[in-house]
Amino acid sequence: MSKLHKWLQKATYIKSAYLPRDFLCNPQAKEVAFWGRSNVGKSSLINAIVQQKNLAKISARPGKTQTINFFELGDEQPDRFLVDLPGYGYAQVDKKKTAHWDDLSHYYLTERSQLQCLFLLIDARRGFMKKDIERLDFLSSYGVPTIIIHTKSDLLKKKQQEALLNDSTNLINQYANIIASPILVSSSKKTNIYDIQKEIWRCLQ
Repeated sequence: MSKLHKWLQKATYIKSAYLPRDFLCNPQAKEVAFWGRSNVGKSSLINAIVQQKNLAKISARPGKTQTINFFELGDEQPDRFLVDLPGYGYAQVDKKKTAHWDDLSHYYLTERSQLQCLFLLIDARRGFMKKDIERLDFLSSYGVPTIIIHTKSDLLKKKQQEALLNDSTNLINQYANIIASPILVSSSKKTNIYDIQKEIWRCLQ
């Protein structure tokens, strides 16, 4: 087992934040965050990355993540954290709640000096939807370093994957804050999970 895998396997839950004042207070920290539409498979992906079954809670009902959750990534590099942001675009929740989740995420993304990179998750079956493009524009306007991850890619045929990767590359070339090529992943089949692990390691050096 590689040093990288051992480091990620030691990930532990630290705390949840419902308001900015609840954020982890650690000026020495470096963080990577994960964001995406509700039901994009964010929790499953996080669990696959750290090779744990239940670190991030999975639910059949979208909108499960309602706080910003902080996970420490072992002791190989101290003060390194993975941050799970609430999903966006879930219509079957009170608008006040979804507005609060958005405001909380936006505050974190624009004010958190510890943030080194955001992984923006896009459902491979749907491609970039309107709310995804809105988030891309938002991240670009604040210069947030971003990497695009296409989840559930195993549900596409090979030619569909190639077309998605081509379309995604052409789109993100328009954004100066995108710092790496898009990655197609499958949490269930562990496809390209190592590519994300390497990006996390790189971003947190």
